[in-house]
Amino acid sequence: MYLLILFFLLINFYTLEGRYQYITVTGRFLCKGEPLKYIDVELKDDDLLDWELITTGITDYKGVFTISGKHEEFLPLRPYVEVLVACCKYEDEDFCEFNFFKKFVPFYKVTYFGSKTFYDFGDIEVAQPQ
Repeated sequence: MYLLILFFLLINFYTLEGRYQYITVTGRFLCKGEPLKYIDVELKDDDLLDWELITTGITDYKGVFTISGKHEEFLPLRPYVEVLVACCKYEDEDFCEFNFFKKFVPFYKVTYFGSKTFYDFGDIEVAQPQ
């Protein structure tokens, strides 16, 4: 009898849909102190096995971005922003490789029950330390 009850509870848990969680993030991307102008910014959710795209945006001429989105998830989001940038480590380099740069929203800043999160990253320096 207990196994039957457990079985039905697990089936109901599996078929539950998540709830919408809303998030807005803002910040400014810099490369050695200079703004990264007009680059694509992706807001993603880091799930257990993979990531999911929430929304995309673009930086302005000052390198500032503000993007908002909603995502249906059963557990709290683990959001991060990701950009593809070429920022040389050293000033005398002629060629820079493009790299993905990601920055996570601190876990304690993500609200679940209120389901609305706002986070300001401030200035995000993508240059690798020398």
